[in-house]
Amino acid sequence: MKPMWLPIADSQSNNSRSVLGMTLIEIMVAVTLFSTILMAVSSLVRFGLEARLGWERAVAPIQMMERSLDRLAGDLESARPLFGVPFTAEHDALEFARLEMVQRGEAPPAPEWVRVRYRLETNADGVVLVRETVAWRQGDPPSEPWRREALLPLAAGQFSFGMLDEQGRLTWQPSWDGQTHKLPGLVKLECTFPPVGGQPPTKLTRVMRNPSGELPPVNPAPSP
Repeated sequence: MKPMWLPIADSQSNNSRSVLGMTLIEIMVAVTLFSTILMAVSSLVRFGLEARLGWERAVAPIQMMERSLDRLAGDLESARPLFGVPFTAEHDALEFARLEMVQRGEAPPAPEWVRVRYRLETNADGVVLVRETVAWRQGDPPSEPWRREALLPLAAGQFSFGMLDEQGRLTWQPSWDGQTHKLPGLVKLECTFPPVGGQPPTKLTRVMRNPSGELPPVNPAPSP
């Protein structure tokens, strides 16, 4: 009788297959978890970027407004009485003299007296606050502006100037005679900003001061 050989399982091979099988499952689980985490992080990053862009769009008009009004306030504070360039103003325009760094040709910038004009220009979209700089030298006729900047889009705007009524109370006048009163001590800009993001128009009032200015009476007493 021939001996019978019974197959004996290779325990080492089975263990290898078992270990290999567990490793593949773990890899699949890890890949799934990694994909889920990556998708969540991507969503958070996208949400953060969208929120940042939305915030920047919302604050951009406010930043433009602050820069423009700060520049106007700085110009008015630096305005000085200068023979030949009186401070003249109406409800929609200002003109005055100040020192400003000016570059002529290839020469380095140097301080020079200039005319500064602010105008509220009306266009199809509303009003734009415009700043113009005109070089000025004594004896020279007024020239065309060599720098013109559109600073701030508005829906509406107007200037007014501080004076005192008969009781000594502050009142606001729509014009200023620089030949008579030199520099105004207080200048007010009332403006309305266009609606942004479905919000209603915003109204703002800013009062700017010139330390060299004055608050004259509206109706000065007649000279004796």
